Amino acid sequence: MKNSVQLFVLVISGVLIVIISGDLTTITSDTTTDDYYNCSTVPGPVLNLTTKVNSSSVLLSWDPPENSECVEQYVIKLNNQFIGVTSHTSYPFINLTFCISYNFTVIPETVGSFSRGVPNTLKEELYPEVLDPVQYLDIPGFVNPDEVIRFSWSVPYSAYFCTVTYEILVTNYNSVKVNTTRTFFEIDTKYVTPCSEIKVSVTPILRDVVGQTRNASIKVAPKVPHPPILTNYTTGSTWIRFNWKIDVAIYNCSTTNLINVSCVSEERAFSLIENVTKDDISINKTELVPFTTYLCWAYTANLAGQSNYSKVTNITTNQAPPSSPTHLRVESLSSTSFTIAWERPKYIPGLQGDYRLEIDSEGPLHYIPEFCNVTREYNLVYSIGYFIREYNFLKATPNFGFRIRLAASTGAGFGDFSQMSIVTPSAGPEPVRDLKYMIKYFQTEQYQTEIYISFNPPCNTNGNLSSYDIILSGSRSNYNSYIYEIQLQKLQPILRNLSAGYNYNLTVTAATKAGSGTPVIKQFIAPDGVPPKMLDSLIEPEQIDSGTAKFVFSNRLFSDVNGDIIYYAIILADADFNESTYGFWNYSQNDWPFVGLWNDEAETILPYQATPDYWNPFRECSKVCNYTYILGDSKCTPNTTCNGSLRKDRKYSLILRGFTRHGYRDSLPIFFVMCDPASPIFKLDVAKFIGAIVGALSALTLFGFMYMIWKKQNRSPKPTNAAPKLSEMDNLQPMPVPIPVNKFPEVYRDLKVNSQKIKQQYTLINTKSSEEMLPYYAALLPNNRKKNRYTNILPFDETRVKLINEKEPRNDYINASFIKGYSGKIEYIATQGPLAYTCADFWKMIIQENVTVIAMVAHFVEMNQPKCYKYFPNKHENMDVGEGIEVRCATELNFGMYCLRTLLIQKDLKQWTITHLQFLDWPDHGCPTGTEVMIHFCYVLRQHIAKLPGIVAVHCSAGVGRTGTLIAVDMLLQAVKDKRDIDIFGTVLNLRRQRAKMVQTEKQYWYIHSCIFDVIDNPKLLNWEQAENESEPIYENLEEVKINSKESQL
Repeated sequence: MKNSVQLFVLVISGVLIVIISGDLTTITSDTTTDDYYNCSTVPGPVLNLTTKVNSSSVLLSWDPPENSECVEQYVIKLNNQFIGVTSHTSYPFINLTFCISYNFTVIPETVGSFSRGVPNTLKEELYPEVLDPVQYLDIPGFVNPDEVIRFSWSVPYSAYFCTVTYEILVTNYNSVKVNTTRTFFEIDTKYVTPCSEIKVSVTPILRDVVGQTRNASIKVAPKVPHPPILTNYTTGSTWIRFNWKIDVAIYNCSTTNLINVSCVSEERAFSLIENVTKDDISINKTELVPFTTYLCWAYTANLAGQSNYSKVTNITTNQAPPSSPTHLRVESLSSTSFTIAWERPKYIPGLQGDYRLEIDSEGPLHYIPEFCNVTREYNLVYSIGYFIREYNFLKATPNFGFRIRLAASTGAGFGDFSQMSIVTPSAGPEPVRDLKYMIKYFQTEQYQTEIYISFNPPCNTNGNLSSYDIILSGSRSNYNSYIYEIQLQKLQPILRNLSAGYNYNLTVTAATKAGSGTPVIKQFIAPDGVPPKMLDSLIEPEQIDSGTAKFVFSNRLFSDVNGDIIYYAIILADADFNESTYGFWNYSQNDWPFVGLWNDEAETILPYQATPDYWNPFRECSKVCNYTYILGDSKCTPNTTCNGSLRKDRKYSLILRGFTRHGYRDSLPIFFVMCDPASPIFKLDVAKFIGAIVGALSALTLFGFMYMIWKKQNRSPKPTNAAPKLSEMDNLQPMPVPIPVNKFPEVYRDLKVNSQKIKQQYTLINTKSSEEMLPYYAALLPNNRKKNRYTNILPFDETRVKLINEKEPRNDYINASFIKGYSGKIEYIATQGPLAYTCADFWKMIIQENVTVIAMVAHFVEMNQPKCYKYFPNKHENMDVGEGIEVRCATELNFGMYCLRTLLIQKDLKQWTITHLQFLDWPDHGCPTGTEVMIHFCYVLRQHIAKLPGIVAVHCSAGVGRTGTLIAVDMLLQAVKDKRDIDIFGTVLNLRRQRAKMVQTEKQYWYIHSCIFDVIDNPKLLNWEQAENESEPIYENLEEVKINSKESQL
């Protein structure tokens, strides 16, 4: 085959194009017929059919078949389409498309017969050995930070129909490698850092062939920053330290970055600007206002712009100590107490806490003996609630210097102190110590005694001591009372000229210029002396028979000026015995003076005592009495006395001896003769004789009695300051008697005209109540003295209210007295206005004694002087009074002249309801204007008592003047209602028998008369129902009502 035909197969876009070149005529012209017929065997398939890819061409090659002798040429097919023939064992294909599956078929063919051999087909997918880079990489060159970057590319030219894998490499601060078969890719914003450059590379990969890489870069613009985050802050009183968190990724640009912090309060605002260089930034702000809330926020900024504002945070600076309290002052300064008042600090940078009050004693301004255990200097510290503006200091000592320091506090502690110094006024000194007395009794006929007094000075004179006041007051039944008063400086005075048998009160009081202190009282009885000489003669005994005689004598023969005559003795002796003597003895030592014993055998009748020892026939007699003693009745007491039979025809001497407790006196002797009954003189008309004797004796007795009265009234001069005796007072002013209701107006008008009668009645009340005064020892105990508002208003032991105190049974004292009412039973408790430290005791008494109504006839402050502690709260408020007792004022109604309150008392789980009536128009020591208001108030009081049966507690300040007047009027109004006799004198006197000084002034005593008269004169005054219904209460809080009003003045 010299000439050949060249056949080329080209596949373009799936269209098979066959190109034949050469001289086709040579195919047949060069071949002879013989050749064709000589090859009859059909060729087998070609061997080792393979392809070789080179660039974009494919070379198909094979080996001839085994019986290839007759093979003239090879027919080439592509995908079963004729492509051409060739006599070679290879055939080239150009411009084939990679990644498409092709069927290459080679058929051997003989020339002569044109028979074709067995076809051999090779199925193969072609892949390029070298890949081109991707085409048309479409990527932005400049992006914003928040954009998602999207870029794309085209398939490499040589792998158009291939499934190519692309390796994407994104490099910024971190490298990200991703394989994808897509021809596009997105870069997430988290890899897009402002002000950075992102490098992108795309590499095609086809099977094991890695193509060429195409690179690109992207510039990222600056980004507006995120708002800063306040991670933490710390505060002081004048500074704030901020800790901010900044997103570093935002700040990689070379532009300037900053943070602006702004804060604002009610008073000021500020801004802070700082450059940002790191993640966390700390910013300090000083010179701020303490305890101020600032609203703070921030933003960051760079060249791209300003961030949004951060979250607003409330930041409060710390508290700081406050300034010192203002207007520190002392009010109501007294010797034992004062009130410290102040105003709040001007500057309080925080939540105000308690005040710290320091009271330092700087010691006394007067001398205190070294041996006295008196606290001279001390420091007291009190914590006082922030809402309080005053403190009552009740532990002051008179004439002491005090330094007062007061500081306010907040949560940051105490601020500066305000301070001042004061000196308390002087006061009456403490009692003298170790008061002793010794009575020296001179055994002389004329009475003479001395009392030696000794004592030690007070430990605390509460001022400069000026003198010692000594009062010696003596009293004796049926004798004038008298008082000695002396002032001296020495500590061992001597008092003389005591009166025998007097009961003495020795009172020693230390005094300063400020007043007298607490008296120390000693009581004693002056010893008796020798009875004075008798001025009257005895009556001669009358003979009864031969051995007896009767002797009549009076109990007024001996004067009791030197002591009560407590015993008598009749002494008989011979007529020659003519002695009148006196002597001394002590009745408490059983040393009865011995006279002698009756002896019937002795020739001479020696003196002997015919009466028993310690004999007093007048023991049961309280007036003038005569006693008849039978002499010689032979009544004898062995070894002591014997009233032996008298001897006949003997002349006797009779002496009457009178005994006081410490002395005795003999009468002048009287002589009598015992006659023989057989003698003529004894046989006279006995009846006439006896009648004459009796008549004479009666006359003598009457004369002697009148003489003794005269003598007693004139026996000694009365002291100028002596008060009349009770019996004499009775003679001067008769006791007022109860008055019938219908007679009272007449008596009242008479008293109104003759005012001296009222004065005399009131004086008589004072006298009798003083004489009948009961003891009050409990009120004088050291622990109880401070519980008395006034030192001279003390409850009697017999009528005082005793608190039940299981823990401290002896601590039962309160200045309050039970008072019997109109029914004769206990209806009232009269008590003083509570003190601050007796407030709990007052409410314990109210609960304990089942008090349902409290009548208050005073204000808390009168004439700028405290009269009563405010023991209940304001309306709708609660008050803890101590010891688990809480008081609440539930209602409060003002009716003008009085106020009505409802108080709820709670202790533990129990509750009581108390009606509180406060009379608003009654000055201390005075009387209300007019009687109608008092009558009406008593009417209202009775109405509430009827609703709530129980005891009524009545108090003013001292609990005697206004209190006693109200109780007396209330009791007497009930008597008027029942048409009973009116006994104002007796009512007041009975009140004083239960509590001293009840109805304290004569003016109040007369006011009671006026109230009763007006009610009797106008009975309609007791019918207030219509007026009650027509009046309306005035609703208000009465905390300060009339405290400083004119109505509260005296």
